[in-house]
Amino acid sequence: MDRKKGIPGTSISREFAYLDFQYSPCIPLQPITLPPSLSQRKRVHAWSVILSGISDRERRQCVEVSRMFRYAVYLSAVQIIKRDFGGRRFAQISQQYNLHITNFWPYLNRLRDERDSRSRAYNLSFLPRFFGSWNPISKRLWASPDHERQLAIALRFIITRVWFAISVNGRDQKNLRNLVVTDANEIVRNEVWSVTVNTTPMLASSVFETFYVIQSTCEVIGLPSPAKAPAINSDISLLLSTPDTPSLRVDWSDYVENRLLPDGSHTVPPPPLLSYLKWTNAEEYTQGISKLWLSRIAKEGEVGEYKMKVAERYVMACVMGNSVSGQWMSSNHMAQVFAGTTSLDLPDTRARRKETPKVNLFLPADYCMCRHHLVESVHFTTGSGRALHPALAVVQTPGREYFILRDNGMEVGCEEDGVWPTWMELLNCNGKGLRR
Repeated sequence: MDRKKGIPGTSISREFAYLDFQYSPCIPLQPITLPPSLSQRKRVHAWSVILSGISDRERRQCVEVSRMFRYAVYLSAVQIIKRDFGGRRFAQISQQYNLHITNFWPYLNRLRDERDSRSRAYNLSFLPRFFGSWNPISKRLWASPDHERQLAIALRFIITRVWFAISVNGRDQKNLRNLVVTDANEIVRNEVWSVTVNTTPMLASSVFETFYVIQSTCEVIGLPSPAKAPAINSDISLLLSTPDTPSLRVDWSDYVENRLLPDGSHTVPPPPLLSYLKWTNAEEYTQGISKLWLSRIAKEGEVGEYKMKVAERYVMACVMGNSVSGQWMSSNHMAQVFAGTTSLDLPDTRARRKETPKVNLFLPADYCMCRHHLVESVHFTTGSGRALHPALAVVQTPGREYFILRDNGMEVGCEEDGVWPTWMELLNCNGKGLRR
């Protein structure tokens, strides 16, 4: 299998990834050779701006005119990057090289290849079947200008919105098809992102909403602050999150603020988000995932790492709703509500004691004596070895198998029913999860 080397922590086998893109480290850049005379150099910058506005074919012809034009053509790459791919990624690499003497064409070509390959991946995905000709991602984000995972998070947010839209009101959601994700920024490394959406892109005056989301599932945990959350159409609000999306809950707000403190502010490193997860049978499962299976996939290299990512997404997608949003509840209270021994409307005893709430992620498992959300294994093939649809994975739990979306871990079918009809149509697959 041909696997490209990527940035540590982001390399994913192309064979098993769907809209989770792999990234390659920037290749070393070299100085431009054959500089023009000193008297001509003062005109190079102006010509580089002019030459950035013509086609590549025309620029290749200009290279042969003179040394000054040749040098300006090489420098025009910087102007093109600033225009088409400007952002924090380029700002970081520009600190490593002198913009006036470095050949940035290899870097520009890499950015163009990234953008084009991602666009092709989107066009081959199920999203165009839902959105039609409407593009839910702004043109700027296709190049991930500020962060390597920017586009992947924006697409995951869209996939999650589609999943909720279908779950609530079926496939026909005209309001969702008029939304555009305009920005995505990492807030807490590998855990929390902010996603900005233009809710009225067809109107002269755009209305923007910014949401905090969990990276693994892109479920909304709240709005950053009331000042940044202008009112929007109630129908659109329903599709973006729970109705009347509240500001960031106190426990999540404290968690984010604590993680954003400088490293020197912590006596011990802050624990990762999954450390707040509560699950049953800790003897056999680590954070809801089988210890035995984790030991097996540790030998599978890159593919095993990706299977673990999908398993973690499934776990996060299955935590009780109040773990993420709505009324704050302790893990014990959520367990009692799930077991039916108390009511959701009754106040939590910890809340009555006015203790400072902390993030609680409760994974419900026992239902009719079956543990449905503990992960025994994750598979990208059927029992007979046939590859599943590239958007799907199968999660084996002690109770049954579930079909889930690889990108956010959310269920789209089960062992008894197969892939649910709406998702079969959208994914163009059969009930067994095989591509038609």
